[in-house]
Amino acid sequence: MAFGIEFQNVGIRLGSLNVADMSFSWSRILAFLVALGGMLVLWLFLKRTYLGTAIRAIAQDRADHAADGRRQPQALSRHLGDRRRARRSRRRR
Repeated sequence: MAFGIEFQNVGIRLGSLNVADMSFSWSRILAFLVALGGMLVLWLFLKRTYLGTAIRAIAQDRADHAADGRRQPQALSRHLGDRRRARRSRRRR
């Protein structure tokens, strides 16, 4: 909406790469590499961080519950720390 509905071009010509009767434009190669880099960053985030591990666990838990026909629990509070249990333990002290 900010740029309008007409097709607009930046005006930079990057050329193309020819390999065995195929032509690949450098702009498409660059877009592919940027998307590949974004996927790699997302994969590393989901595999290597605590929050990424929790996100994957929640997604798997919801899929398991849906497959079993069970009601979906509040998975986020369970995987990142049950607030109710923490409050109860504070009250007992």
